[in-house]
Amino acid sequence: MKIQVKETLARRLTVVVLTLAAIVGVCAFTFSGTQNYAWAEGEEPIATWTSVPEPGVGGVPAKVGKNLTLEIKVASSSDHLEAHFTNNDGDTIPPSVLELTTEDGSVLTAYFGDDIPPTNQAASSIEGSNANTRFISAELYLMPEKVTVSFESEFGTAPEAKTVNKGEIVELPNLGTEGDYTFVGWIMKGSEGTDPFIGEYTAKENITFTAVWEAPSTPTIEMVDVTFDMNGHGDSATKQTEWGKPITLIDDPAAEGYTFKGWTYDKEGNQAFDPKKNADQDTTLYAQWEKNADSTPTIEMVDVTFDMNGHGDSATKQTEWGKPITLIDDPAAEGYTFKGWTYDKEGNQAFDPKKNADQDTTLYAQWEKNADSTPINSTLPRTGDNQMALLASLCFSAAALSAVGIALTVYRKRKHV
Repeated sequence: MKIQVKETLARRLTVVVLTLAAIVGVCAFTFSGTQNYAWAEGEEPIATWTSVPEPGVGGVPAKVGKNLTLEIKVASSSDHLEAHFTNNDGDTIPPSVLELTTEDGSVLTAYFGDDIPPTNQAASSIEGSNANTRFISAELYLMPEKVTVSFESEFGTAPEAKTVNKGEIVELPNLGTEGDYTFVGWIMKGSEGTDPFIGEYTAKENITFTAVWEAPSTPTIEMVDVTFDMNGHGDSATKQTEWGKPITLIDDPAAEGYTFKGWTYDKEGNQAFDPKKNADQDTTLYAQWEKNADSTPTIEMVDVTFDMNGHGDSATKQTEWGKPITLIDDPAAEGYTFKGWTYDKEGNQAFDPKKNADQDTTLYAQWEKNADSTPINSTLPRTGDNQMALLASLCFSAAALSAVGIALTVYRKRKHV
């Protein structure tokens, strides 16, 4: 009974092992089948064997093509087979690949990457084989020539070089944009002036492609004028600023006796300058000042001319700028009465004593002609009458004096008697 159980288990283990081996074999053959290289398609083999010897049997010459002898050997590791060549041909065999068809129709490969000179031997492992693999035919193809397609770019990182089979199609990548530059396409290095292209390229030789980039167009920059008005403390300055950008200020100005307080959009200082606001038109900024406490002010004067309007010489007097005009004494003219001052010669714009002087000014005297003068009174003595009265008065005085003299003389004579 125990023996029977052991035999049953042994059979089952054998089945499992064989199944696994079959799966591995199928996978190996399936994998090796993918190694049927594209370069063999459409290419003629340089040597063909319609029969392949058993491992260790000896060499078999090619049936068609080059005079080569093929021998199959078990590798020293005993886990795969090797293909051995002897070049009996007069020419050197370039690097090549041997495709061997197995009994179940799979294709395994062996590579010979170096030249095989005449009379020389070369060996290569048969990929995907094991010690029990058997072959029915073999074909030797020249290994395709390799070419390298390289890339270089002034901007960004150039793609890595690609080494491909000669005649293989290579996709030339689109690099898109790099900063402000736009990728246009590729040109062969040294062929400047040709049209750049993007897409597929058939690799025929070692070649380097240079990336062509389009530089950003230079924008037209519009400028606006910014006037810096010193608001009574010096000459204005003008500076240009790029449209759509914040205004760049000039250096802070200075004025004797004043401290600069900043810039405003209005002369009175109500709308403060905004440094974040973009310039979209010509702009005037006004300096704002604060008078220093201990400074002696600079007094600006204006001339006021007093025009007598045909009744005498004009007079000029200075008045402080920004203060009401101080008048001269009222003028006089014979036969006329002074009526006041006006801003115009005709007398339509009366002088305003509350208005501050902000420029040189002329004031015109206005007059009113007097009525005719009162005539000399007829009751007053005439000039001739006055003279006669005076003469009479003198005669009377002389007579009186004579009478007094006579009286004194008589008195003295009586006294002596």
